[in-house]
Amino acid sequence: MKPTIVILFTLYLAGCSSTSQQTGDAKKVEETLKNSREAAIRQQHNLGVLYSTGIGMPLDFEKSVKWFHKAAEQGLLESQINLGIAYQGGFGVPKDTIKAYIWFNFASANGSKLAPEYRDNIAQFMSRLQIQEAQRTARDMHENNPKLIQKKK
Repeated sequence: MKPTIVILFTLYLAGCSSTSQQTGDAKKVEETLKNSREAAIRQQHNLGVLYSTGIGMPLDFEKSVKWFHKAAEQGLLESQINLGIAYQGGFGVPKDTIKAYIWFNFASANGSKLAPEYRDNIAQFMSRLQIQEAQRTARDMHENNPKLIQKKK
């Protein structure tokens, strides 16, 4: 319910009418909705950061991972990197090199300059079978959720 209110309020502030028949207004509405969705994803990431640092709220790695997951699953590469780090170090989740590899791989596909290095570093401590499993799982995850990798413009 709250995201709907935020979107409607944003539309109101932008001066757009959902009943408008004009092409220019329709484009404004689409752009405003897109910006609202992107802002919501960024806010999910920011909540993860706050919980992982304890700034303004109690330090809680489990909650930070929950919020990073929400943003990462929508393709936000910063959250994907943070999930890789969480799984690599066991922050809020059990250590899991396969999941760390997967999230670093997604961040790499989304254009991160650091993620390939992180992924390759963790691969040094994985067997060939583990790497193959991570790659297969990442492909399956992407097939089920194409948002994991954002299309380049």
